[in-house]
Amino acid sequence: VSVRRRLLERVLASGTDHFTAVSRSIRDHISRDWGVAEDRVTFIPNGVDPELFENMPSKAEARKILGLPADASLVITVGRLSPEKGQDVLLEAVAAIQDRSVQAVLVGDGPMRASLESRAKQPDLSGRVHFLGLRKDVPTCLAAADLYVLPSRYEAQGMVVVEAMMAGLHIVDSRVGGVPGILEDGVTGILVPPADPAVLAEAIRLRPNPEMASRARRETLAALTVDTMVESYLKLYRELSA
Repeated sequence: VSVRRRLLERVLASGTDHFTAVSRSIRDHISRDWGVAEDRVTFIPNGVDPELFENMPSKAEARKILGLPADASLVITVGRLSPEKGQDVLLEAVAAIQDRSVQAVLVGDGPMRASLESRAKQPDLSGRVHFLGLRKDVPTCLAAADLYVLPSRYEAQGMVVVEAMMAGLHIVDSRVGGVPGILEDGVTGILVPPADPAVLAEAIRLRPNPEMASRARRETLAALTVDTMVESYLKLYRELSA
């Protein structure tokens, strides 16, 4: 970030009464880089609507709907196909796994699609990568998977991680941005270093942990729903208006 932009951010911040941040990392960034007192920044994570995940199809039904192989071990990631999202890292991790039943499902579109499709045609990945493009039925996509992976190089919060938690999936995520604030390593998911295909491959090889996935879903229902988010904003507005 340029010096001019940092100066402009600080000037604008000085005239703002209060800030909200969707992750602890963003909250810390606002305080540290914009010179804002900690009591002027409130952490309120984004929430998901549990009703969207109440009538998810079975894994077999979801795979039939999406045209995915019935007997593969599917690793899914959802997001814009761009460098910061790290889908290239995921493909290299899958390529490193000799078991060809381990396959990747990429939901989304973006500037890296052509290069990712080109990589997927190489012999070590041929037939092992499925591009679903832009979808409005993310819960159905998640229902089809055995494992959710967020291979990002950077994330503000990682909203789709919360959706994967709500869907009851075993999760492997990069330890970046706001992700460690919502996913506890070894408790509700597995955190790995970003941009490290070898380590990611090892985490993917682990058998999905149903107990870990169930705990992640319980924590999401308890603290990361839309209702919880709205109530947090209302509480903050009442405090500020008083």
